[in-house]
Amino acid sequence: KDFFPTLHKDLKVVEPKNQSEKDEPPKVELKELPPHLEYAFLGDDGKWPVIIVKDLSSNEKTALINVLKTRKKAIAWKLTDIKGIDPEFCSHKILLEEDYSPKVQSQRRRGMTVIKNDENELVPTHIVTGWRVCINYRKLNEATRKDHFPLPFMDQMLERLAGNEYYCFLDGFFGYFQILIDPKDQEKTTFTCPYGTFAYKRMPFGLYNAPGTFQRCMMAIFHDMIEKMMEVFMDDFSVFGSSFSTCLTNLENMLKRCEDTKLALNWEKSHFMVKEGIVLGHKILKKGIEVDKAKIEVISKLPHPTTIKGIHNFLGHAGFYHRFIKDFSKISRPMTHILEKNSPFIFSNECFQAFRTLKDKLTEAPILIAPNWDQPFELMCDASDYAEFDFKVIDTRGAENYAADHLSRLENPYENIFDPKEINETFPLESLNKGRVSQKDEMPQNFIQICEIFDVWGIDFMGPFPSSKGNKYILVAVNYLSKWVEAKALPTNDARVVVKFLKSLFSWFGTPKAIISDRGTHFCNDQFSRVMEKYKVTHRLSTAYHPQTSGQVEVTNRVLKRILERTVGENRTSWSDKLEDALWAFRTAFKTSIGCTPYRLVYGKACHLPLELELKAYWALKHPNFNLKIAGDHRKLQLNELNELRDQAYENSLIYKERTKKLHDDKIKNRIFNVGDQVLLFNSRLKIFSGKLKSHWSGPFTISEIYPYGTAKLIHPDVCNFKVNCHRLKHYHGGDPPPLGILNVTTFPKDN
Repeated sequence: KDFFPTLHKDLKVVEPKNQSEKDEPPKVELKELPPHLEYAFLGDDGKWPVIIVKDLSSNEKTALINVLKTRKKAIAWKLTDIKGIDPEFCSHKILLEEDYSPKVQSQRRRGMTVIKNDENELVPTHIVTGWRVCINYRKLNEATRKDHFPLPFMDQMLERLAGNEYYCFLDGFFGYFQILIDPKDQEKTTFTCPYGTFAYKRMPFGLYNAPGTFQRCMMAIFHDMIEKMMEVFMDDFSVFGSSFSTCLTNLENMLKRCEDTKLALNWEKSHFMVKEGIVLGHKILKKGIEVDKAKIEVISKLPHPTTIKGIHNFLGHAGFYHRFIKDFSKISRPMTHILEKNSPFIFSNECFQAFRTLKDKLTEAPILIAPNWDQPFELMCDASDYAEFDFKVIDTRGAENYAADHLSRLENPYENIFDPKEINETFPLESLNKGRVSQKDEMPQNFIQICEIFDVWGIDFMGPFPSSKGNKYILVAVNYLSKWVEAKALPTNDARVVVKFLKSLFSWFGTPKAIISDRGTHFCNDQFSRVMEKYKVTHRLSTAYHPQTSGQVEVTNRVLKRILERTVGENRTSWSDKLEDALWAFRTAFKTSIGCTPYRLVYGKACHLPLELELKAYWALKHPNFNLKIAGDHRKLQLNELNELRDQAYENSLIYKERTKKLHDDKIKNRIFNVGDQVLLFNSRLKIFSGKLKSHWSGPFTISEIYPYGTAKLIHPDVCNFKVNCHRLKHYHGGDPPPLGILNVTTFPKDN
């Protein structure tokens, strides 16, 4: 039992008591088989049947029967043959949310059986010919903590299967019932029936996380065989080989693994050494992938839809094979238009023609051949209406194309130079409340685009909060490219704690090129300036009363605050204990702007969660590699992949921000401010002016200077000069000016 080095305990094979090698053979019904299949028997006198392909030679048939006899314990003929997968290896846990409350559902009446009467009419009857347990676990599923374990991509799995000479298509025997429920969770499956109250010991159908548990278990059992010699999709197993001997060896290894883990296969649904078969509704064979003729025959006999539900059903059936039909979406467009909101149901001639065309194309569906990725690919391009150029493109990943990848990363002396100009004022990710300034009054967006990770950080304080272990503030730092966040709970928000935090930040991530902050006194002081000068870091200040300038930090603050609100519960003073958990959640959450998680962008790998260790995820079962050369080559590949990932994140970020900028700018009205214009300034709840104001607009002010990115400097005889973003301004056209309050001069230490 040496195939799971990560398990602390070997899997124990415990034989049931009072069981001999000569168990009584089960009585099974031998049904009629397709022409290419036949029954073979692992015992004398037609006992222990299995289903094999008919056209094997005598030597091949003997070899196959010997393997099946040797691994006979992996095959089940009756329910008592199921021993159950060892709970030390896998068991189903039902983890409930913290805020759930117990639910009790009353027993429902038994269902009715529908039969035909003498007049060939369907009528209900209470005659019961058998029982089938069907439990409604909806209330339990609502309270269950969700386990989103992914299933394999069907199209990729089919492509890997196609093109082989021999296959063994196997099926699990009562698949879910082979996994035990954790003893402390069994009572959660309790149900009542006319014969009493019962609870499941084995995993039943209907539980929300049951598919994830089963697929994870199968992946763990066959982790080193998948894609190499077999494929697994829930309880459907497909063993393949390019020759009879290869497939037989792969089959024996797979059956041995089933014996070791006590996984039982269904004899009646397992076909050995066939050359074609149905997998997930597709026919797999050496030539490629075909549609399942039986399903196509059913679709071809369907009448044209007469209701919206009928269209949904037909498109659902036909769409399952959309990859076999060229221009499927174009052909089906007349019918999909009917499904649009507020569209009347009119099944026109175009719809009828589309319906007929799809059925005809399904009956004539071609054989799909999986691409051979070892061969070069040709890309045919039409350069214009008058000339055509044919050229060959050989695609190689940057991480493996060392020479070209290295040359592309050489420094260009004319690029990637940090621009010392005024920073861009607006970011596309912000949607802050702007009082009564409508979006059409805003200025066009401009965003910062950073070329290297950890080049630019934004910092800001959150708080004050209710005291938590003496802490009232959170100092947040976010990297503009990777979206990586560092935060620390602090008792005060003075310059001393800021400087100490920055020194720790520099020791972890290196000295950045710039730090962006607001104009708070904890960031604008001599102590902070000395640290910036010592480490040669440029300190950029956001425009006064325009938090969108350091918008990435503002967004991060909102997200962290939202996470803390959902984790602290009723005891609001425990937020400092939950801060690390909030950071973990933020760093491992997918960010659309970079196309991955911050954790993956920084470390080049997915973050492994404690739940994955508990449930023995696929990565946790990999064998360690002690070959230094192989490990070294793999590490070089990983480093190149990390650089490639960061380049891709940069491109994703640029595309995302340009798209959001376009969406934002399309809704604004074009306004032009010039030096000398008189303008009014919007006074929001940010309280630019002291005292009570009778109007939200103050002024007039005179524009003395216009800066890039929508910033203007305002002057007034009675107050000091200051900068604002132009979307807070509007032209003054005369009349009685609004009252002007007295500015708090200490608010603008850099502009006095």
